[in-house]
Amino acid sequence: MKPGALLLTSLAVAGLVAVGWLALRSGAEAAPARVKPEQLTAAGTLLRQGRPFFPIGIYQPQHTDEEYALLAAQGFNAITGHFTTDVGQFIETLDLAQRHHLAVTVPLYAGNLVKENLDKSLAKIRAAAMHPAVLAWKICDEPDAKANAHLRSDVAPAFRAIKALHPTQPVELTLSKDETLGAWTPFCDLVEIDRYPVPDRPLTDVLDFCRRTRREMEPWQNLTFVVQCGWTKDLRTQPSFEQARAMVFLALIGGAKGIFWYSRQETNGWDLTTTPLWPRLREINAELAALAEPVLLGVDLPGIACSAATVCFAGKQHDGRLYLLATNPTATPVEAVFTLPTTTTARVASLAGQPLPLQDRTVRVPLTSNAAVTIIFDLQ
Repeated sequence: MKPGALLLTSLAVAGLVAVGWLALRSGAEAAPARVKPEQLTAAGTLLRQGRPFFPIGIYQPQHTDEEYALLAAQGFNAITGHFTTDVGQFIETLDLAQRHHLAVTVPLYAGNLVKENLDKSLAKIRAAAMHPAVLAWKICDEPDAKANAHLRSDVAPAFRAIKALHPTQPVELTLSKDETLGAWTPFCDLVEIDRYPVPDRPLTDVLDFCRRTRREMEPWQNLTFVVQCGWTKDLRTQPSFEQARAMVFLALIGGAKGIFWYSRQETNGWDLTTTPLWPRLREINAELAALAEPVLLGVDLPGIACSAATVCFAGKQHDGRLYLLATNPTATPVEAVFTLPTTTTARVASLAGQPLPLQDRTVRVPLTSNAAVTIIFDLQ
């Protein structure tokens, strides 16, 4: 095919996709008025019991006292809730989660159905709207995916019904496709996205997808990223500790204000707790908890320079300090030289609690493959 013909064909396909998704948003499916719920700040930070909250969650847990205790001990503070449509059983799991200090994203798509569950979902919301464990109401998972095409026409009516019943709490969708983000972000407050690059794609897919999604969001919408921790007994779908940590940092650099891991268990026999990554997830979760305050409350510092083109980084100023998050998401070690902007003066720099030589606003840090670091500067 000639290049010109190929271009015309590509444009025609793109046009059909665009028309199809514009049709989704027309008529009864038109985007509703955008209103920030009370449990989100103007900058997209979740509030739980009135305080800034960074969810560190996990998909598909078991809903038992022992399991919730295990997850809390592993550094999780949030879970995907029980799919039950039985209101009494649902309330029991919320009470259990609250005892273990776990926030719950409540799934409203039992059996991968939305419209058929809507009456029961609204009954659950009426019964538990003010329950302290509830973090958000989740309409469904990946309506943009081909496998879930049957859910697409159900999303907008469900969103409107939930908002009419209880407008102050956030509503969530999980999205996975770049090209249709703008069609879906108007129908949620929490935009959760997933991208699982291991083993065949570059880790930078995480950062690229975060940045792409942010362009389709209101400033007050929350971005939560679902990080790959494996879902098959073939451990090629599980990242190494270094890869998992690098993906977390890429999500934070891209603007994520929440992290969920996928997944705890699967019907194919996958059990995260029996895998190599499980013992070290606690380390990453603890690091996330330590970074939560500067990530949620810090102010972006533009103008930082890095000598290594492959290194991804972002700076957050908070409480007299600059937190420079950086990762080398490649297989090639690099030596990164970071230089602060001339408008910023630092007295001292540290890495992992150890002093780091600082000269003329510049620090030098070797970064091995998939390494991720937080450099902390005390500002003058």
